[in-house]
Amino acid sequence: MCGPSSALKNINNSIQSFATTMTTEANQIFGNVSGLFNSLSGSLGKIVAAGADQQGWGAAESNAVTSQIMDQAAIDARNEKAATGNAISAIGGGNTVTPSGLATAVTLSTNQAVEAAKSQELEQATEANYAQGTQNYFKAAGEEAQLPDMFNPVNAANANAAAGQKEAFSSQQSIDKASNWWQPLVMSSIGGAASLLTNGLGNMSSDSSFGENVGNFFRGALGMGGGGSSSGTTSGPAGGNGSTDPFA
Repeated sequence: MCGPSSALKNINNSIQSFATTMTTEANQIFGNVSGLFNSLSGSLGKIVAAGADQQGWGAAESNAVTSQIMDQAAIDARNEKAATGNAISAIGGGNTVTPSGLATAVTLSTNQAVEAAKSQELEQATEANYAQGTQNYFKAAGEEAQLPDMFNPVNAANANAAAGQKEAFSSQQSIDKASNWWQPLVMSSIGGAASLLTNGLGNMSSDSSFGENVGNFFRGALGMGGGGSSSGTTSGPAGGNGSTDPFA
């Protein structure tokens, strides 16, 4: 029995299965990388779009730093006020009435010092916030420029899948060729039969009898020609017609 062997069929099945697996894996890798790319691109894109002059702290962090500065300033004010009161009351051994003007002046000076320190710390926090924002911007811009590299594994997977598909196509062609070995023979036979029929029919004539046309058909099919009526043949020796035509 002709056709592809069992071994060739098994090899082809393995190649087809491998190509399908490679294509499936390539699609999965592309889907995973695309999702991650879109997520990172969206996050980094927002930072880059805000420019270098942006705040770097989140709202929660900024509020926490501000609250810490304010709370510490309030503590410092209370401590300074208590220390000032103790110092003034100690004048005269603690028996002298506190001079109101001196107390007011010292308290005011202390409050101003505390407020100045608080303002300075808030200003420093703001500067640190924007410095972090500038740093975030340049880092995001650099990472955003590298995002296309994420598709390198996808390109490699696609190349492997393409190679697998090419091998699968070539293998299938071999199988198809081995399975259809009979087609050239059949087509050749059909073509030969059609040629015999055409030549035979073309050698028949309307002025010949049925028997004569039978001979004409076979002469035409065999390429001997000579169609038409045989009434005009000459007689040869011993009453023969002098022809060597086996169909005469």
